[in-house]
Amino acid sequence: MPSDVKSFLTAPPQLTLAGLMLTQAFGWGASLSLLGVLASPIGAELQLSSTFIYGGATLMFLIGGLTAPLCGKLADKYGGPKLLVAGSLLQALALVALSLATGGLTYALAWGLFGVFMHAGLATPAYKTITQAARGSPRRFITVLTLASGLASTIFWPVTSHLDASFGWRTTCLIYALVALTASLGIHVFLAFLLRGASLAAAAPAGDATPPRVTPATERRVFNLLALAFLLNGAVDTSMALLIIDLFAKLDVARESGVLAASLIGIGYLVSRLLSIMLGDRVDLVKLAVVSFTLVPLVFLPLLGFALTGQALPAWLAAATAFLYGLPAGLKAVLRPALPHYLFGSVDFGQRLGRLSRPVDIASALAPVFFGMLLAVSAGALLIAAIAASVAAALAIIAIARIAGR
Repeated sequence: MPSDVKSFLTAPPQLTLAGLMLTQAFGWGASLSLLGVLASPIGAELQLSSTFIYGGATLMFLIGGLTAPLCGKLADKYGGPKLLVAGSLLQALALVALSLATGGLTYALAWGLFGVFMHAGLATPAYKTITQAARGSPRRFITVLTLASGLASTIFWPVTSHLDASFGWRTTCLIYALVALTASLGIHVFLAFLLRGASLAAAAPAGDATPPRVTPATERRVFNLLALAFLLNGAVDTSMALLIIDLFAKLDVARESGVLAASLIGIGYLVSRLLSIMLGDRVDLVKLAVVSFTLVPLVFLPLLGFALTGQALPAWLAAATAFLYGLPAGLKAVLRPALPHYLFGSVDFGQRLGRLSRPVDIASALAPVFFGMLLAVSAGALLIAAIAASVAAALAIIAIARIAGR
């Protein structure tokens, strides 16, 4: 291997990204994604309703939202890798607790532990770690890292299904707990050693930290607008991820065609992230945010037209809508960690990310219930609410662009 290629591949940012891609995919795959496969066998054995079983995800987001600011502070104080080490232990504990669940209380306890793990072993400390490794230019690394969460279900649903069929759901959880205690923990310990000299930015020399792009006088206003935009976006995106197949069914799309159409969201998601990787730093992030957030309500308008006129939605239009919705959704997933770093700089990045995550996670936990009630009334009611929330989020981003002079 040429020395320059070897040097590139073994540089701290590249090694950090490779390690985090593995542990983040496993982290999401062996936590939230478990419900996609194990909900039915767990519910059958514990004699719990599907509503209660899927309520585990709601509890995870609620607890995650409440603990996110604290996890952000810890990531800033001690560094992302050290918090990830603790997160590996928490994931293993949550998986063991789930494997030992005997009823509703012990099942809920396990998902409460997953909630604490959410920002101790996923998201916040992972993005803090990559910004430590990449220093002043983490954008492309953040974009690539977001692929891990997107691929988690694709990779781990079939793996979990095979393990469940072979050993049962309890042993599957124990196998994943062992992986967390060996592979994930080992990678995170290695990253803590690799980045032991990397600046935490808060205590770094001025030239070592990424400077903010907003003034102290406007920082609070920009932060509040960003929190509002992310909250509304999180509410819509999480609800659509759960309800879009039923939405298509309400618009008279055959169930099989609706499932196929909805699967194209993931394709759009992947295409936009790959495009973001190729563009790198050549596109201003605030302008990219304006475009991404503005596209969402426009995508929903054709569906609203069919809902209000009572005409059946063609399957091809459902597929096109799903793909077009996936494009800005993929970009917004990148913007959630990248935009705060771009606007406010690297100082206290973990703390800001944690504070932004609290309203988003709580909205993600509660919004699907609200949007589900609207869908029970009519497809039009859901779409009007989704468009209104998306327009409000876009206006908040446009306000940020004006304040930041972009």
